[in-house]
Amino acid sequence: MKVSERLNEVKIERKKFMLAAGMAGLGVFLLAKFPFRFISSRAEKLISTRNKPDVRENPASVKRSNV
Repeated sequence: MKVSERLNEVKIERKKFMLAAGMAGLGVFLLAKFPFRFISSRAEKLISTRNKPDVRENPASVKRSNV
């Protein structure tokens, strides 16, 4: 009798694990398929707020004649 009760407990744990694994897989799929817009807009805002380096031509540099 104890053996059958123990097997039932293992089956319940396995069902919970499979449910949790399925929900996690579904969550990863949905996140990959439909990314959150507020995360991407936040990243764009961070990139645009950074100061861009001041690029200028060096007047003492050697120029290439054939490009």
